[in-house]
Amino acid sequence: GTDISQSIVNDYSSDYFFGNFVEASDAFKADYRCFSLYTDTQMGWKTYEDGYYMPGGWLDSMTDDRDAVKAEVDYYNAVVDRIIEKMPQNMTNYDKCCYFAFVIASVTEYDYDLSSMDCPYPVYPALVQQSCACQGYAEAFYELCKRAGISCWYCRGQSEQGDHAWNRLETEEGYIYMDITWYDDDEIEDYYRDGWFMYLFMTEEDLAGLGHIVEEVR
Repeated sequence: GTDISQSIVNDYSSDYFFGNFVEASDAFKADYRCFSLYTDTQMGWKTYEDGYYMPGGWLDSMTDDRDAVKAEVDYYNAVVDRIIEKMPQNMTNYDKCCYFAFVIASVTEYDYDLSSMDCPYPVYPALVQQSCACQGYAEAFYELCKRAGISCWYCRGQSEQGDHAWNRLETEEGYIYMDITWYDDDEIEDYYRDGWFMYLFMTEEDLAGLGHIVEEVR
């Protein structure tokens, strides 16, 4: 693939340059979220240089083995492609969202140790390592919806338990919300079979009733 990271070695004492660099980098990663596993910089230093993270690795551990990173990214893409390929034909967007929620909840266990929180690419531990915190659930649902052409947003904010992440969908009736993390429990199969989609397709009122407060949508 295209090498999107370029060597930058200079004295970045200029706030003007640094501010533009960060703004451009953030904008790029917002548009191409799958590239967030790459880093262009080492924050806190005046010398900036290329760096790559293994998708399931740690934020404080970079690697120069680009082939290994590419292999992991290719494997991740194959997993996502397989989920899409196995999706039944002629499903409505509503059905697709149910399918994605069920698949994510079925293959993923909640990471109570929160070890996945330091991964540079939260969707990777969700779908490949099958263990993640709330941000992984939300990023996984966002990624699958994006692949299926469904308008979806990642929401970050507060719940009764503290920091949390979930998703927002746009419908003709307004916004609805999906909390895949809270949807995932030991009785998930019963929920799916009986058509009881707890924490899925929630209205603004439902969200407020759970104590969810949106702080950021992207």
